[in-house]
Parts: sequence; structure tokens; C-alpha cells
Amino acid sequence: MTPSAKRLLATTIQALRARLLVELHDATESAYQLSIPRVRDASLSEANRVRRARLEGWPRLREDVEKTAAHTLINRLVLLLLMEAGRRSTAQVVTGGWVVGDPSEGYAFLLQMLFEELAGELPGLFGTNQVSDLVPVRFRP
Repeated sequence: MTPSAKRLLATTIQALRARLLVELHDATESAYQLSIPRVRDASLSEANRVRRARLEGWPRLREDVEKTAAHTLINRLVLLLLMEAGRRSTAQVVTGGWVVGDPSEGYAFLLQMLFEELAGELPGLFGTNQVSDLVPVRFRP
């Protein structure tokens, strides 16, 4: 790879990483209505109230939680890509995408189903009960 291609790749990766972190931060703000100071004034489901309380219990670690969620998502997608390339996955989710009705909902649903299926075989990467599960991930294929 030429030096200019390496620089371009590094710049692209840094921009995508920054964008992912901003989008995860915004999704967390929106899902838990963190701009509303008092949780009782926010219109949240009971599950989201509990998740918000967990996040608010770690005010200095929220950025780390969002970074962990980003790393987890990237690792999951890279593994799915490798599985597709090695023909170990019948569904071409990462390389083929998915569109049903609202593209973002269909794709998110498909990925969630696939993640849940793989959780039995690879709980360290696809299992639940991770702190990164507190960060909602919105998919846009």
C-alpha cells in the first residue's frame, strides 16, 4: 500500500470512528432523555429508567461506555464480515445489506436476531449483560 493510500485509509477510519461515537452519544442522549435533569420528569419506560440510573451512576465513565459499545459493534460486524467471506454464514447481512419496509428497522431487526443466535456460540462478543448494552445502536445500512 502506498504512503498516500495509508494516509487516506487512516483519515477515513478516524472520521468513521468519530462519526460512530457522535451517533452513539446522540442515541444515548435521546433514548434516556439525559437532557432532562430529573428522571421523574422524563417520559421513560421502566426499563429505560433503570438503564438511565445505571448510566448516571457512572457519570465519568459514560464516554468509556459509549466507546466500548462502538468497539463491540465494530468487532461484531467484522466477525460477521469474516464469516460471510468464509461462507460460514448463509445470510449476507454485512456484505449484502437488508431492506424491508423501513431499511433501518429491518436491518436492525435482522442484526439483532443474528447477534442473539450467535450469543450461544460466542457469548463473550455477542452475549448480553455487557455495560455496552446500555448504549442503543441505530443501524443505517
